[in-house]
Amino acid sequence: MSDKPLKISGYYLNNQAKSFDYTMNRIYDVLEEQQKPPKKNEYIAQVISGMITNSTDTDSFFDVVLKQFNGVQSLEYKIRFIEQDEKFNRVEDPFDPKLTEQEKIQRIDFHDTAYFEKNNSNTIMPSNGCIVSLVKDNEIYKIRKVLYDGNVQSSYNVIASGRNAFSKNFNVDFMFKQGILAGNKEKLKEKEITLPDNIIQKLYSSFNQKAPEIKEKSVFFFGVRNLGKTNYNLFADTMIVAVKEADKFKFYSFNITTTPGKSFLGNLSYTKDGTLVLASPQYIKSAYAFTAHKGKYLALGQIGKFYYWRDKDRDSKADDSPATNVTLHSGTGNGVNIHRASADKKTKYISGPSGTSTSNAYKYEDGKWSSVTTSAYTYSAGCQVFSDPVDFNNFINLVSEDLSLNSKGGWDYFLIDSEDFATLAQGKLVKSSVEKKQKDKGITK
Repeated sequence: MSDKPLKISGYYLNNQAKSFDYTMNRIYDVLEEQQKPPKKNEYIAQVISGMITNSTDTDSFFDVVLKQFNGVQSLEYKIRFIEQDEKFNRVEDPFDPKLTEQEKIQRIDFHDTAYFEKNNSNTIMPSNGCIVSLVKDNEIYKIRKVLYDGNVQSSYNVIASGRNAFSKNFNVDFMFKQGILAGNKEKLKEKEITLPDNIIQKLYSSFNQKAPEIKEKSVFFFGVRNLGKTNYNLFADTMIVAVKEADKFKFYSFNITTTPGKSFLGNLSYTKDGTLVLASPQYIKSAYAFTAHKGKYLALGQIGKFYYWRDKDRDSKADDSPATNVTLHSGTGNGVNIHRASADKKTKYISGPSGTSTSNAYKYEDGKWSSVTTSAYTYSAGCQVFSDPVDFNNFINLVSEDLSLNSKGGWDYFLIDSEDFATLAQGKLVKSSVEKKQKDKGITK
């Protein structure tokens, strides 16, 4: 009988020439097992069947197949896993702008298939670009629920511009579920104010505009810039939100800033041309739609054409009228979003000399602007920013309900001065004041 151990592992452990190889193979086995995608049953994915042929199309070419599946008619979609489930994608992103149309279609064809069965509990049919939750049943993916309809924001069609509906880091877990965001109904109630029920109509009329159709749960909002502010590093402005409830409006008032922070109105700026300051008063049709602010959380992103100033006189205050080193511009794509400051606490200061990370900016030194890496932070370089995350979440929840119930793809935005708001609050038009200010500042169509 051989003296060698019966187990092959014993042979390797007792053979110095082989022991190292055996040990390393064991380690590699463990590492390989850890790298395998975990077994799970629920997934988050984006429907990618079909392609939108150009950015002006409202209808997609939608390659959806009707099949018999377990005796039930099911729609077959191609899907791409997103967020934490991206590791389950077997094929690269089909919306890479470098690809040809044929290459995009080929990549879509190779993606996983999911089936949708319409029933009493699953009534919303998926559309191109929408976000869905999936369950896996015997190696077959079934669409359990539409979490977010990508077609609703067609005016901000991210697929047509060659990008996924949301960035890789965007957390969709809270989207359009029960308690979409960590809002607070009691705190929302504290924000209720009394205003004339016709203030929205008066606001549109003051800008020579006709108010759109007002449905149940329709939401309108406008920023009020405080002309009396003396400290440009505090959240000293207001966002007024109007929600149609039955036969009247319910109004809410939230603390925001409509101007950048002090640090980026001084010797720092993100561009050599100065820091963006949204001009007031102005009206922007279809100004905002839902987006992922910096790819991290649900917010409202600019889709309309805004008038804005480039302020580079470095006096640490926001100028919004013609002056030395203050220039008026108009355009889209500036990222003038509506978002929050801190995610977990109410914020006092808009900007400061040092934050927790560094960013690239321009600094004015020795008579010129130079590129620098700075730890100075700002929560606003032109955006409309909420100081309290709970207020922001309540605001987003209200707007989301309008989107969900009324299929609203974009929201208008007004930015007015505090003195004009005071007049509107008395039920009066501010048409003459708006026209004079816009003429003096050059804010004209």
